Amino acid sequence: MTRFAPLQLLALLLVPAPLWAVPLDLSADRLDRDENGVMIASGDVRIVRGDETIRAEEVRYDPEKQLLYVRGAVRIDSPQGSIRAEAAELDTGSRNGTIHGVTIELPSGEHLHAARGERLGDGFYRISDVDYSACPSDNEAWSVSAAEAELDQGKGELTVRRMHFDVGPVPLLYSPWWNYPLRRKSGFLLPTYGAGKRRGTELSLPYYFAPADNWDATLTPHWMSNHGLMPQLEWRHRGSGDFEQLRAEAIRDKRGGRGRSRIVLDSQWQLGEHSHLILAGDQVSDRNYLADFSPSLEEAKSRYLASRAELDGNHLSTRWTLAGQYQRNLALDDNSTTLQVAPRLTTLTRLPLLDDRLIVNFEQQSTRFDRKLGVDGWRIDLHPFLQLPFTAPGGAMHVEAQFGSRLTRYGINDPNVARNLNRRSLEGSFESSAIFERIGESRLWRHSIEPTLRYDWVAVGNQQQLPNFDSGFSRVDMGNLLSPNRFSGRDRIERTNRISFLLGSRLQAKDAPQAEARTLLHLRGGFSYDRIATPVDPKATLNSPRHISNLLGELTLSPLVGLDLAFGAQYDPLRKRWMQSSSALEWQQFQAVSLHLDYQQTSRLFANPVRTLNLAGELRPFERWRLGGNWTYDRLLGLSQLASLSATYSHPCWEATLESFRTNLPTGVGRGSVQNAGWRLLIGFKGIGSVGSS
Repeated sequence: MTRFAPLQLLALLLVPAPLWAVPLDLSADRLDRDENGVMIASGDVRIVRGDETIRAEEVRYDPEKQLLYVRGAVRIDSPQGSIRAEAAELDTGSRNGTIHGVTIELPSGEHLHAARGERLGDGFYRISDVDYSACPSDNEAWSVSAAEAELDQGKGELTVRRMHFDVGPVPLLYSPWWNYPLRRKSGFLLPTYGAGKRRGTELSLPYYFAPADNWDATLTPHWMSNHGLMPQLEWRHRGSGDFEQLRAEAIRDKRGGRGRSRIVLDSQWQLGEHSHLILAGDQVSDRNYLADFSPSLEEAKSRYLASRAELDGNHLSTRWTLAGQYQRNLALDDNSTTLQVAPRLTTLTRLPLLDDRLIVNFEQQSTRFDRKLGVDGWRIDLHPFLQLPFTAPGGAMHVEAQFGSRLTRYGINDPNVARNLNRRSLEGSFESSAIFERIGESRLWRHSIEPTLRYDWVAVGNQQQLPNFDSGFSRVDMGNLLSPNRFSGRDRIERTNRISFLLGSRLQAKDAPQAEARTLLHLRGGFSYDRIATPVDPKATLNSPRHISNLLGELTLSPLVGLDLAFGAQYDPLRKRWMQSSSALEWQQFQAVSLHLDYQQTSRLFANPVRTLNLAGELRPFERWRLGGNWTYDRLLGLSQLASLSATYSHPCWEATLESFRTNLPTGVGRGSVQNAGWRLLIGFKGIGSVGSS
């Protein structure tokens, strides 16, 4: 959208508020009144009104005719910009007036020249012989010139007649009439274009529809040479604490001659002071839709789409959520075996006692699991527990003990399985953490040692006969080393008698005692020892029973400002081999060079081993040039998943970006990897808008 802030600043000179209606300070070399009662200020006239200063060689005011005249080197300075003019007249009765030979400059560099500007009514202005540019005056690359322009602040629009758009001395566009919205208004947006291997040549022309202040919509005909015409609609509404956004698109794909579509919903409503409702959905007509049409490479790799409805609230000491979820498995031809969740009621009640030294908690979750093929049914999980937190004065040491139990009851809709199954467990934990620090005498460096010791005891019976609706097991890592249960979901509980230990060390430094500290080194390492070391569930895919976990380690180094190095690894002391490792480098140098490099590797003993290298960087070889690129390489597949190069030229008032890309992603279920290659071009003019590819 075009911005014409200079024209709005021009209106400030003729606003319906006379100079004398607000406090002002008037000074001049000479102040007179003639025989007709006309007041005259001449010789370096200066009027200060708030943060606005008006200068002129002469100011005349005729109280009988209610006319104000300003002559000679008129200049108005304010934080909003600067106005220079040859002369101006204002009828203080009608508030109409005229300004001659005006030049407006904004702090951002935008400027406007006009031979004449008139205020002809409330919020209506006419400007003659207009020349406008968003470029700095000394570096003007483009401009818009017009014989006449009309600014209607009531309608929020600027109408330009007999205009032409020039790049340097060359006119590129001429129009006898052009209408610019100064606020939200219906109309065509700038078109987009592009080209790629999968979709071919692409063209689209969005139309923006804004009938009201609280909602709008965008209708976009999107044509792809390889598929056909796809109409796209995006509707948005926002109220006080509420919003809704709906996106829908459909196409009669000429590849296969079938109809294909997608609907995406994102909405939230505030229902009173303590509750709100969320509805979110994403549905596609077929499992390959995202691979063919999604503009996002990450989204194109999706295996699941989820839609959900959630109603939650908070009353006194209880938080509650009532939810449902529908899942679409894009990896399967048939969605009948995919588990759905509806309804699910979760509540948590917290009662602090004894000045927060004892907290009574009661958590419950009741869920109905449903699917067309396979086991389905109910699960009710009750979890009462006590927390006893203690923090030493100064916060250097924190201790917390927790005790509780869990009762889970299942109702299975399968004649071959017992209908009512129960599980009971007892749990207890104790965690102690501390910070031991040493600060240098100069107070320019700080070293700390941060140990954490945790004990978990969980007793649970045989879970082999229980269904598994939503639980999955995670191997030990830094994220769950101090967790009592490494299972997601609530169908499995990890039976354990385990001690976990984590030791951290941090070195910080700063240039001056009052400066902000910078972390030079952060080291963490830990492991756990489980005395039980027995399988939780023979059906679960776990490693063979073992007492000691892998040894975990993380190291972050920042030897120089702008340079960060990170390393992480897991070592198996029983197999005597590295099971997982990662490394990353981040380099930022004075906004001129940035580089990101990371490598992830897991053992081939894992079900899904990883060998992935990612490289991304940006270089500014010259003041206005920016070069960028990224590359993702999969060593296991032996192919580049993504490679792209881009070049951007940034002028003070326009910018152009050219990007080429090639992808080879393991998506498009049933068809192997999906390859794509193409280019994108985006050209934008400051203050005018942008055109380019999607």
